[in-house]
Amino acid sequence: MTRYTIALLLTTGLVCGLAAVAFAVNTSNDPWNQQDSDMSDLDLLELLRLHGVINEEQYQDLIKIYGKRTYYHLRPTGSLLVGYTPYNQMKADETIEYPGSPADDRNFRLRKLSLGMAGSAYYDWLSFKATGEVSANDEGKYTFGPEEAYVRFRYLPEQLRGSLFEPAQGMTVGAMKIPFSRQNLVSTPQLQFINRAVAIEEMPIHYDLGATVDLDYNLFFDWARLLLNAGAFNGRGDRVYAADNNDNLLYAGRLRIDLFSPLRPGEGDLRPRFYPNETVAKTPEFDRPALSLGGSLLQNNDVDKVVKAWGADAEFRWYGVSISAEAIATKYELALDDAETANQYAEDWSTFGWYVQGGAFVWPRILEVTARYDEYTLDLVDETLPERKLAATTFGLNAHLASKHALKLMANYIWRAELKGLPEMDNDTFTVQAGFAF
Repeated sequence: MTRYTIALLLTTGLVCGLAAVAFAVNTSNDPWNQQDSDMSDLDLLELLRLHGVINEEQYQDLIKIYGKRTYYHLRPTGSLLVGYTPYNQMKADETIEYPGSPADDRNFRLRKLSLGMAGSAYYDWLSFKATGEVSANDEGKYTFGPEEAYVRFRYLPEQLRGSLFEPAQGMTVGAMKIPFSRQNLVSTPQLQFINRAVAIEEMPIHYDLGATVDLDYNLFFDWARLLLNAGAFNGRGDRVYAADNNDNLLYAGRLRIDLFSPLRPGEGDLRPRFYPNETVAKTPEFDRPALSLGGSLLQNNDVDKVVKAWGADAEFRWYGVSISAEAIATKYELALDDAETANQYAEDWSTFGWYVQGGAFVWPRILEVTARYDEYTLDLVDETLPERKLAATTFGLNAHLASKHALKLMANYIWRAELKGLPEMDNDTFTVQAGFAF
């Protein structure tokens, strides 16, 4: 029996199993429509003000009363992702040499465990998040360390709330994801695939300590949204040449534009047929397409090694179908004006990666089929192997057992190959994952 036959049988069995589980959980034709359309007390006040039932003064008085009870809240947050790989044709040495590939042995694996607290106050003007993550070392021992810890200040002028132009500006300080790349900023439990694309996994840096300025402009009642995040960070990551002292920083910025409808968090189109308007008191509306365009820039000022990166991305969602694409280029430049540096590093080198992925719900908001193709090119300094081009093709199946990626089962078949450099690398993996997030 060939490996492809085995993978096909496992996939077929998983499809049947997930469909049965989804059928058991799906107790109504639209299990989350009521949840997504429920109107809170604060939404009702906003609706009464917009339609002139209460004036601005009455609205502010009621807001103050309501705020004493609800503006200050604290909630636990966390996620648990457990994977199992029944089939893996990739050798251990190939796993090390293939950038972005997981160390998927034929056994169970704790992919992610994070716990923390989050909260907000003053109409969400002040919010915070602090989480820790369990990770495993090479010996298989687990350790618990910080993942995110930040405070965010966000201000929305009262006189502009509910208007055609809703500007919100703020600042975030602490340890966080740098504002670079679309898929990098998506929380792991909300991904469409078990692994991120190779180009995202091999980014120069993911988390760092720093500060950002955040601008969020909601235009014309959710028909357009403009987001801008830019900041400075320490630049001390596992894939970036770390700064030597506090004078060297990493600068990153990202611009995103959402058209027709604001993009909801996560990947995939999980919106119901009638979805709540985010501005007009969350009243139900007909589904509109969501188109999002983004761009990112990154550069450090390390005198030993300058890292530059840029990225461009796009995403489209409508009626349960989602398509996204992203390209990232990174260049490591040598500071030739320093003789010691010239001896330390042989030559400049660069990388370029891109991916295209999509998904469609064959059972609305329950069962989703996905596919992705991504390439990653390394322009190396070694004259014997000047360039490596790697490719990965992934087919997946997701069963959403709760709304907003809260409970999800996933299955991925991944075929990896080297198109240039080491053509003999040709292997595949079949892996499944169960995820829970709150």
